[in-house]
Amino acid sequence: MKTVDATGLSAQQIYDVAKEWGNEQAFMVEENKSGSKIVFKGSCKVTYPATKSAEKLDGNVSFKFQIGAKEGKYRYIAINFSHSGAPDDGGALEDRVPDCEFTNISARSWTVIKQQTYKEMNKLIKSLTDKITAVQNDPTKSDDW
Repeated sequence: MKTVDATGLSAQQIYDVAKEWGNEQAFMVEENKSGSKIVFKGSCKVTYPATKSAEKLDGNVSFKFQIGAKEGKYRYIAINFSHSGAPDDGGALEDRVPDCEFTNISARSWTVIKQQTYKEMNKLIKSLTDKITAVQNDPTKSDDW
């Protein structure tokens, strides 16, 4: 969760940019309060080592990404991270152990899943911030000259 300055942009402008960004990410809109808040349901792919071989397994981490907009600032919150992969090896990333209790994946794999999710979320946040900053710095949007 973080609140970010977007001086010069109205809540509606921030909301519009955030909605466009979510569509570009192929996120589903879960909640929509036009002009003030939008909640997306998204996911990212992860690859992690199998328990007893050099094989790599693929999975998905689903999450909710909420963006709130106010005059000159916005706040994003990423919550409800949940891994799903090979049968019965997923669960909430906030948990210390996966739902399978390390019978289907190793402790190392669980750590790798969390690390990859963290990296993917940082990429998403950067792309959102860059998109809003680009609109904020767009000289054609300013009447102050």
